Amino acid sequence: MHASTSFLIANLDVASDIASAGEQARSIGARGSALFPIDRLEALYEMAFLRIFISWETFLEDTFQRCICGRLSLPTGVTLVYPPYCAFEDAELAILDGSSFFGWADPIKVRDLAKRFVAGGYGGTVGGPHQQVISSNLSRLRALKSIRNFIAHKSAKAKDDFEQSALLLSGVSYAGSSPGRFLRDSTSSASTESRLQVFAREFGNLAQPIAP
Repeated sequence: MHASTSFLIANLDVASDIASAGEQARSIGARGSALFPIDRLEALYEMAFLRIFISWETFLEDTFQRCICGRLSLPTGVTLVYPPYCAFEDAELAILDGSSFFGWADPIKVRDLAKRFVAGGYGGTVGGPHQQVISSNLSRLRALKSIRNFIAHKSAKAKDDFEQSALLLSGVSYAGSSPGRFLRDSTSSASTESRLQVFAREFGNLAQPIAP
């Protein structure tokens, strides 16, 4: 397994463990319930999800810079549009393209970036593994980004986007609910896994084709 993928999965596991530790602390009788009331526990899930999503952003940035520096193995038929950059600093400047910031949280921006720098690949599409993974999971990644955004800032638009995304991801309305409640809930009555755990595993699975 590539070092970038291993690092991501390690961070995903830590985030899941943070939420699990809160659940265990709450289960220790009345004292645990007093230390971790539901609103505090839900906030812990939100913090854990932020760690998950930021780890995903870091993974994308790291692996894409490695890709255009020629330091990431690419599938047969995938080529770089430009000669490989000699240093990560040069790759970063090329990605920024005169801007001071690139939004790795936005799957559409990452998909379009991949098309800009990588040619050939799956079925003749451009963009290589980054583009393929993100395009194949675009609506889901955009929904997960909406959860991140509503945790980070509580604007009316962020709230609306979160509620629409929660409905898309679960089939259940979470209107007026916190992201923490959504993340703490299980995916079905037959499952003991929280959505946070499911999403953490999902990001790990998405990383595998990018950096095997």
